[in-house]
This record gives sequence, structure tokens and C-alpha cells, in this order.
Amino acid sequence: MAYIIITDNDVDVKDMIDNRKAAAYLPYVGPRVEKILKNDKVFIYRTQKNSIAGTKTGIIAFGYADGKFANENSNGKENDYVRLEPFIELKTPMPFSELNVMSKKYSDKKLVFVNLTTKEISEAYADALIGEINLRYI
Repeated sequence: MAYIIITDNDVDVKDMIDNRKAAAYLPYVGPRVEKILKNDKVFIYRTQKNSIAGTKTGIIAFGYADGKFANENSNGKENDYVRLEPFIELKTPMPFSELNVMSKKYSDKKLVFVNLTTKEISEAYADALIGEINLRYI
């Protein structure tokens, strides 16, 4: 399987990058992080909400889950997470507009991130994202 973790908070983004993890900070909505299994592809998507003005949004990192679900308190917020190895940061975020165009090739459903923390995506779409990231964003 493959997943997109949606985050809208600069502190949470920093925690995920510093600790090389994909996390859902409580309270969260949607499928739980514990569904993510070893070697699942995981993308971290940063939204503009609650971010510093001018922050670039889109996929900011990705990796493969270690399969070890854990829970901790970071910066006063409880979060469920899996570590990503390797953890690959993008030089510039892959924007939603590009994600949306690519998703239409792999799903007849509209790509929506409203009121979600974790979005499950197809393996084929994940592989296409990784290919595009490797070509243009790393």
C-alpha cells in the first residue's frame, strides 16, 4: 500500500523531518497511521493552513515505512507514527496541482485532502509520484 500523510502545522513538519517519521498528531481524522505496514510507501504533504505565510506546500518528503507503529509526545502533542527509511526530503515541494493531474491517470475519484490526516493511494500512483519526484524534485 501507499499513503499520503497530510500535515498543516510547521511544528509538526519539523518534528517529522527531524525524526525521519510520518506522524498523525492527535486529534486526527481519517485512517490511522497504524495501518501503515513495513515497506509501504509514505509521502508527507504540507498544507498552507497553520503555516507561516509564504510557506511552499505540497509533498515535502517520502520514504518507506519501517513497520514499527509507535506513539509518543512531541512538543506537547501526542502522535502516532512510523519511521521512514530511507527518509528523502525534496528540494522543493511537489505541488497539489501536479499531484491532482497525476492522480487522474490512476483513479476516477477526485483527489481531496479536506478533513484527512492519512490518505491511501494506489501502488501505481505512488510509483508514478516517486518517478516524478526523482526526475524533478530531488
